[in-house]
Amino acid sequence: PAPAPAPAPVVEEPKELVYPYGVQEIVKNDDGAKVFDLFIVHTNDLNGNIYSENGGLGLARLSTALKAGRALTDNWLLLNSGNVGEIPAEAAMLAAEVVDELGYDAYTPQAVQLATGIAGTKKALPLSANALDANGYLVAQPYQVYNYNGFKVGVVGLVAPKPIQGVSFTSDVILDNAQYAVDMARDYVDFIVVLSDLGSKGDLTSEMVARNIDGIDLIVDGNGSAMAKTVNGTLIVRADEMLRSVGGVQVSVANGKVKSVYPMILPAADVLDPAKSAIAKAYEPFARAMGYTLQVSVPEDPAIVSMIGATPKPKV
Repeated sequence: PAPAPAPAPVVEEPKELVYPYGVQEIVKNDDGAKVFDLFIVHTNDLNGNIYSENGGLGLARLSTALKAGRALTDNWLLLNSGNVGEIPAEAAMLAAEVVDELGYDAYTPQAVQLATGIAGTKKALPLSANALDANGYLVAQPYQVYNYNGFKVGVVGLVAPKPIQGVSFTSDVILDNAQYAVDMARDYVDFIVVLSDLGSKGDLTSEMVARNIDGIDLIVDGNGSAMAKTVNGTLIVRADEMLRSVGGVQVSVANGKVKSVYPMILPAADVLDPAKSAIAKAYEPFARAMGYTLQVSVPEDPAIVSMIGATPKPKV
């Protein structure tokens, strides 16, 4: 008799990695590239300046610029930290929809979100690893993992203490336990970002976190003036308030390893009037080689205008 056919090889289903606190990674790019640049774009302390006023870019023009950036690459992470300004209760859901429309990945939660536990946003994630309710439970997701062709970025939220009844902010616990948390995170991710609104004043500052905790690659901070400085091997960055500038950090990756990290600031004036921009002038040859020009003013995105209206015309 003919020999029995060999059994078919058993192919194991790839196991989904389970992260602490039930976090599931978000795959941002899986095109297979081994060498690429990751752009971490950040805005800070909107403080209610939603239009192209007071030297700020405005949300509608920011949206246009962001869409242009995403058209060039999927290796993109958009973060916001700091105070967004007073939002009337009746406008809270609209504000959340605007945040999602802008394409934010994560942000530091505002006081009302921590108080109610309601994020409002459906895509963008409010992150906080140090805000606890009366029973000692986290009131927001503490971190998120983003995957770029196998290169994994962990974003951890740290928020400054706020006067919220029933919510405590464990500054001491952060410094006592954060080193252990960062060391543990290294088992899961390749690049650690702390997204905070700690600023440079108070009992716990971003510089204090960097000075006392080893292994943080980047802190995107709020509540302070624009800066880029390195403390204990950690790069700390902030952009200007009121969208007077947009910050960016270019992370060059090769075969899963970070080769370089370069911070940059794009002033709103360079976007509002590119003809006078030294940055636009310097990069114009590269833009023309790719078939477009930087020497045009950025229009307001109709999608955002339909939600909040256009920038009011100056009064004569």
